[in-house]
This record gives sequence, C-alpha cells and structure tokens, in this order.
Amino acid sequence: MVVVDRMVVKDSDTSDIDTSNQHQPLSDYRENVAWILLGEPGAGKSTSLMQEANSSSENTEFLSIAEFLFDFSDDELKGKTLFLDGLDEIRASTNDGTVLLKVKNKLRRLGSPKFRIACRAADWLGSSDSDDLKSVSQNNEITRLLISPLSNHNIESILKENYNIVEPNNFIRKAERFGVYHLLENPQTLEMLVKAVSGDRWPESRIDTFQLACEKLVDENNKRHRDLNRFSTKNKQALLDAAGQLFSVMMLAGKDGIALDQSASTTRFPYLN
Repeated sequence: MVVVDRMVVKDSDTSDIDTSNQHQPLSDYRENVAWILLGEPGAGKSTSLMQEANSSSENTEFLSIAEFLFDFSDDELKGKTLFLDGLDEIRASTNDGTVLLKVKNKLRRLGSPKFRIACRAADWLGSSDSDDLKSVSQNNEITRLLISPLSNHNIESILKENYNIVEPNNFIRKAERFGVYHLLENPQTLEMLVKAVSGDRWPESRIDTFQLACEKLVDENNKRHRDLNRFSTKNKQALLDAAGQLFSVMMLAGKDGIALDQSASTTRFPYLN
C-alpha cells in the first residue's frame, strides 16, 4: 500500500484568499514549534501527522487528544515533541467546552514542548482556538496549515498501487467527464468512488454519477464520530436537501462560501445567521 507525501498551504485569519501562500511539503514545517493541521473529513490528516511523527529525528509521541489528556502522565511525555490527533473527535464526544483549555494546561505543565495538532476544519474555531494555544507555544505563535488536495500524480499512484486500477489515467478521465474529479482529491472520497463504480462500472449518465457521489459524501465514515452520534443520527435526505439549499443560495448570490462565525465573515463569505 502506497502512502503519498502531502502538501499543505499556510492558513490566514481571514476568509480572503492569499495568493502569496504556496503549497509546500508538510515536512517544511518541522522546525516550527507549533502547528495545527486542518482539513476535511478523510483528507489524510491523521496519516500525515503519523508520517511526520515517524520521520522526525526528535523524540516524538503520536497519540490522540483523549490519550494525551487521560492516559499519559506528565512524566511520560516530558521532553517529547507531541503529535496530537483527533481534536474534533473529543469535541464531538462531549459538551464540555473546555477541552482545548485542558490541552493548554497540560502543555503548560509539560514546559511548553513543541506540538502539532490535527483537527477537522469545521471543528477548529479559528482565531479563538489559536489564541488559546499561543500562550503555551515556545514563541507565542501557532501556524495553521490546510492539507492540500491530492495531486494528479498522487491520485494515479493510489489508484494503481492501492486499488489495482491498471489504467489510472482512464479512470481519472472518466471522473473528469462525469464532473466528479474533485472526489479523487481526497483519499476517503477517492476510495468511496472506486468502490461505488466497482472499479470501472460507471453510472450511465452524469446526473446519476452526481447522485451517487452525493449519497456517498453524506455518509460519516469516521467510526468514532458515528459512535458518538449513534442516538442522534441525522436524516441523510434532510442533510442533502439542506446542502442543496445552501449551495443554491451561494450560486444565485455569487458567493464563495459561508462563515460560521461573524468575525470571519467577508463579502465573499457571508455570516450564516
């Protein structure tokens, strides 16, 4: 099984696009004392975080946020560079709004070591979360990194090596023709699409392919998240209808997205109030 090296782009505090930010290897940030890796579900955050932990020449520890808070003593972690995964999972598991403060307090007790945190973008509360952690960063700075989509070369390698697609270029061209190429840019949705078309049995029309893609996208593929929401499962059709309404409004209004907090809103990203 091939695991590709991922690129990232440095995030800013606004919703405006900063064209000066370039895609760089995640390894370029090994000297940074603290960074946050953000991305969509299935984008490869955990895998990339683990790769970095294993590739580092420092004394590292890769563990979940829950393990960091509850399973490891301070003595076990002192002097290590910490790779902390799944902030979104522990936030989803509790209504306690102090999770990040608990992380901050433990980092302070450890003497403010170098640390890296992975989290779903939707569960990271922007500048307020960054501000909470800056005081335990060695230089009072936190770098936010967005995991980049898989490159075409990445996609070809994964299709060939992991899913035995003999002619990956043909698969990619079909995805482009049916308008679902973007699903190939995320490792999780790439896998979903490969399984959905059973290798090379594509739906007959573009609209059927879109329907298939949407039905796959609305599924929660993280078992931990599914476990946490087992008794409050959302109706899939209701989610699809809501997503359709939001996207319709965005398209008709000529907007690029929606801000979930008023402080992050711009003319291109209006606040959802």
